[in-house]
Amino acid sequence: MVHDWGSVLGLNYVVRNEANVKAVAFMEAIIPPAFPMKSLEEFGPYADTFRAFRDPAEGPKMLVEQNFFIEQLLPAAVMRPLTEPEMAAYRQPFADPAARKPILVWPNELPIAGHPAANAEIVQAIGAWLATSDTPKLLQYASPGALIPPEAAAWMATNYHNLETQFVGYGVHYIQEDNPEAIGRGLADWLRRVAG
Repeated sequence: MVHDWGSVLGLNYVVRNEANVKAVAFMEAIIPPAFPMKSLEEFGPYADTFRAFRDPAEGPKMLVEQNFFIEQLLPAAVMRPLTEPEMAAYRQPFADPAARKPILVWPNELPIAGHPAANAEIVQAIGAWLATSDTPKLLQYASPGALIPPEAAAWMATNYHNLETQFVGYGVHYIQEDNPEAIGRGLADWLRRVAG
């Protein structure tokens, strides 16, 4: 099961090592048709935020000094309010500003407007693999979704080979926070059927 940037890492592994994998599940993944993006404007209401994240002066201020990703973006991408113990768990690995470097680097790794070129190529290769591979695939999606709204899920159901889709409920990007039981039940049922 892969999500967000983990989808690029995990699916890139699968593309190169398909014999090692029985099945692949994903949600809110960085794959076509959302990525590679032609421009930051395709981020819609998040375009200005990600433009700031990628700015050499503003990005460090927001992501390292203010911990904006954890304090602002994460809670905004979950439909229910996160509890204080949940927020404490998310903050804990990044309590020291020096530990926030990966959060600063990550927005610049997203393949947007052809850059970085290597990551754009990887995401395109993942899309080609999703369209042709016989490996069983599961897409779990929510509404309204962020990277994979219902309309994108419908596109994937038509364009990706050997793909099953499951609507898990309502959520934005961190759908595992809003729908953990539906995700777990759906994943377990699917694995039982396709991977024995």
